[in-house]
Amino acid sequence: MSVAHSLKLDAKLLKNLDALETKIQALTQDEAGLKTMWQKLDFNGNGLVSLAEIDKLVVEKYPLLNKKPALMRAYKHATGKPETSSTDCALVEFPQLPELLKGLFYYNRVYHVFDKIDTDDDRRIDLAEFKAGFGVLGLDKKHKAETVFKEIDLNAGGIILFDEFCAWYSEHGKEF
Repeated sequence: MSVAHSLKLDAKLLKNLDALETKIQALTQDEAGLKTMWQKLDFNGNGLVSLAEIDKLVVEKYPLLNKKPALMRAYKHATGKPETSSTDCALVEFPQLPELLKGLFYYNRVYHVFDKIDTDDDRRIDLAEFKAGFGVLGLDKKHKAETVFKEIDLNAGGIILFDEFCAWYSEHGKEF
């Protein structure tokens, strides 16, 4: 199997994500559906949802969404936490639920792309991996891999972290 072939996105996985997203959107299209989903999330009933509660629901009910970096990114996005924050003290409130659900799907799709490029599964992309997986990003040949790599590697650490990848991916309007 060629490197290019092995780095193609998994169409079946993306189709399954689409189907699950459609199902959850249907369940949460009105206030009653959102409240039902909220009750599933807020298992301790305190009116606030922690990262641990989100993780519990995802692991038990929606394993397709169980990619921890994507879950953390969706959580930070929904709570408005700074991307550089490493503490887990923010809590999701009911009005933030739609944004959390949207983020869970978006960041899982982004993680799928990231994971395809990260061939050694260390949750970091080095320049060699990036060059090998450059085609997954759908960029044309006018883009130089080294230039794009440096653009994404915000902290100039020589590797691309998932948060950096998400920021770049979102900024460039990448869709699935």
